[in-house]
Amino acid sequence: MTPRNTDYAASQLLSPTQSKAACALLAWNQQELAQRAQIGIFTVADFERGKRTPTFNNIEAMRAAFTMLASVSPTVGFKVLIL
Repeated sequence: MTPRNTDYAASQLLSPTQSKAACALLAWNQQELAQRAQIGIFTVADFERGKRTPTFNNIEAMRAAFTMLASVSPTVGFKVLIL
C-alpha cells in the first residue's frame, strides 16, 4: 500500500470528530485515549485539532482502544461504534 493509500485508509477508520465524540461519551480526555491506545498525547491532540494525520497504525490503535471497550461493555461500545 502506498503512503497516500495508507493515509486514505486511515481516514476511513476514524475521523477527528468521531474521536472527540467517543472520548466525550466515555468521559475520556486526550491523555486517557493516548494511554489506552499506547500512542503519544501529541498524536491524539494534533489529530483531534486537525493539525496532523496520524499513521495508519496510530489511527488503528485509537480505534482499537474504543473497540476494546465494546467487548467489555456492549452498551457503551455500541454507542461508540456507531459514531
